[in-house]
Amino acid sequence: MPFTLYDEEKTAIRLRGDTIVSQAALGQLFSQNVYRLDQEPVLRDGLGVMLSRQPSADKARAKTAPARGAEMAFDSSGIRVGDPIQLQSTPAAPRYTSLLIGYLKNRSVIVTQPEIDGELAMLREGQAFSARFFSGRSVFEFPTSVLKQTNVPYPLLHLAYPRDLKVQEIRRAPRVAVDVIVAVETPGGESHSGKLLDLSTAGAGLGARKRFADKGDVLRLKFKLAVQGIDTYIVATAEVRNVVHRVDHAQTPYLYGLHFVDLEEGTLLVLAAYVFGAIVGEHTGN
Repeated sequence: MPFTLYDEEKTAIRLRGDTIVSQAALGQLFSQNVYRLDQEPVLRDGLGVMLSRQPSADKARAKTAPARGAEMAFDSSGIRVGDPIQLQSTPAAPRYTSLLIGYLKNRSVIVTQPEIDGELAMLREGQAFSARFFSGRSVFEFPTSVLKQTNVPYPLLHLAYPRDLKVQEIRRAPRVAVDVIVAVETPGGESHSGKLLDLSTAGAGLGARKRFADKGDVLRLKFKLAVQGIDTYIVATAEVRNVVHRVDHAQTPYLYGLHFVDLEEGTLLVLAAYVFGAIVGEHTGN
């Protein structure tokens, strides 16, 4: 941990220097509301950037999540080396994904050159983009342009350093709309088919033609998600939290509200990558 984290009562729950040993532990940490002191120095290793030391943390105050539509400096966003940054020239243009290599404040943001179908995307110097990335529970957006494209020592881009970032907060365990076919196995061993209508790292909305489960039943789900162009098969257990009969939906009149139970670490990673990738797309207005 590069800084100490606090809960809403300003009690330290993770100390600076602590090591989080698994992705599951990290996911559990981010499932709750956590805060840091807004003037505590942030230290990065390796290819990362060491930010300038701020005034004494003794005078710092607890920092709440940014308000929707607020603005923030790039070096205060919490973005880390290796985090993906999405580049899009216009709302109808394809989205390119680069990884953050580092930055020099007020000079440039250095990212990997994006690829399309395994080939490097050829971008021109001066080309303008809207850049977006996800950090914590917020989506950050800023206008930028390509300052320099180089292949030495490896393909990378220097992007114009942003003056400010637009911030949009994402609610806890956000759900995204999906249209995914799912195979369902009931506690009695019966097999049914349905369609996932929304999805989050915590649960899902399942539409079906028949009523085959009641509140409290535990279902076994099998479905496929495409993350970064790679199909991944998901097997998950979920508890039925509610069942709604929708007379105005002829294809899927029964809607099951599901809560995932005991997700494996690998499954949680795939769900998080899919959901948060979709969130970045949602906040573009597409």
